[in-house]
Amino acid sequence: MESVSMKKMWDSIWKHKKIIIIFVLLCLAAGVGLGVKKARSVSSASELQEIEDYKSGLDKYKDVMDNILANMSTTQEQIDNLQKYCDSSIYMNIDPLNVNVASVQYRILMSDGSDTQGNSSVANEKSADIMNELTAYVKNGDWKVAAEEELSDVPVEYLSEVVGSTSTGNIFTLTVMHYDADQAAKICKVVDEQIQKYAASTLKENGEFSFSTIMSNQTVMALPEVQSTQNSYLTSLQNYKDSLSELKKNELSQQVSEKTYRKDYKPDSMDAPSAKKVLVQYAALGIIAGLVISCALLALLYVLSDKLKGKENIKAAGITVLGNYSAKEGYRPALEREMIDFDLIRKERSVEQVFFGMLSDAEIVQKAVQEYQAAMEKKSLAVEVGSNIENDSEMMKRFVEIGNCILFVEVGKTTYTQIKAYLEICKKFNVSVLGCVVVE
Repeated sequence: MESVSMKKMWDSIWKHKKIIIIFVLLCLAAGVGLGVKKARSVSSASELQEIEDYKSGLDKYKDVMDNILANMSTTQEQIDNLQKYCDSSIYMNIDPLNVNVASVQYRILMSDGSDTQGNSSVANEKSADIMNELTAYVKNGDWKVAAEEELSDVPVEYLSEVVGSTSTGNIFTLTVMHYDADQAAKICKVVDEQIQKYAASTLKENGEFSFSTIMSNQTVMALPEVQSTQNSYLTSLQNYKDSLSELKKNELSQQVSEKTYRKDYKPDSMDAPSAKKVLVQYAALGIIAGLVISCALLALLYVLSDKLKGKENIKAAGITVLGNYSAKEGYRPALEREMIDFDLIRKERSVEQVFFGMLSDAEIVQKAVQEYQAAMEKKSLAVEVGSNIENDSEMMKRFVEIGNCILFVEVGKTTYTQIKAYLEICKKFNVSVLGCVVVE
């Protein structure tokens, strides 16, 4: 006879929301209490100090590792720069035993026709100034701009170390070293042109003098100093590589050491959640437990309850449901529509009067009975209402005399036992049950 509607069960549970809220609050309080107790157990002073000491040790490992990585980065940068220089520079590619040298010699004569061998101290002083300016020009001058424009196939950034100059008395010598004879001559020509322009313009500020080329030369020679300088760069490069290798060993050793430290000294309490997290977890657990337990208990009580759960249970008992009544919507379907159905029953069974059997004295049931009775009386049907026929002999007598009845039951209040007892009385006295009105 009994079936359970999930919607009605939920509605029944929701009607007890105050009980649910109170139970949830109690479970929340219990959860917080357990959380506080648990939090205290995982946050003792000794354990906190042990964790702090462990973290301090990790910080030291991190500082050492950061220092190693910084040194590795700096060393690698030095290696990259030095390796690039060794691979790309003109100087490092020169064969020290076969150095191609292109040179140009210039003579400087002051306006009085004297040279640095003469007796004029003024001429000597001016000549020295000119030599110094030429030396500075070769070392840092604007000739590099012209070289970059005219020597597109030459790495200009490496020219300074293969272009040099010397001076003796009033003789100034420009020299260019290269591993290729043609390139040496080409570079020497470009720098020579720029020196000539410089001497003809800027150097005139030192007074009148003549600047002439006395010799151009190109030769191949062995220069031990080139070998020495190259070896110095290569040695530095190897030293940096050795340093990087040592740093990598230190990095690996530090990683192994830190891993061992973590394995041997990590406190067990490190894996335990924080006190705040424990408190939140237990509080959430209390809320969830309160909701689940309270709703489960109310659902169980609903299922096990002997009270009517809906019109489906009436239909399952083989009783016609004439209509539904609720405080918000009244009759569903409308009472006028229900009267049409009842007219069919009335004609079929020749009904002239009806007994309304109330299985609940609730106010809403009385209201439903009054509205149904008024509709019946409009149909010229006599209606008698009774609610406790088994204990009222006069009412029982009228019930039997009328011979038919309509039951009025209330969901959640009327019990299956009441309905069963009423149906047994009807069967005993041969009273027809015309149908049932379900009040919600």
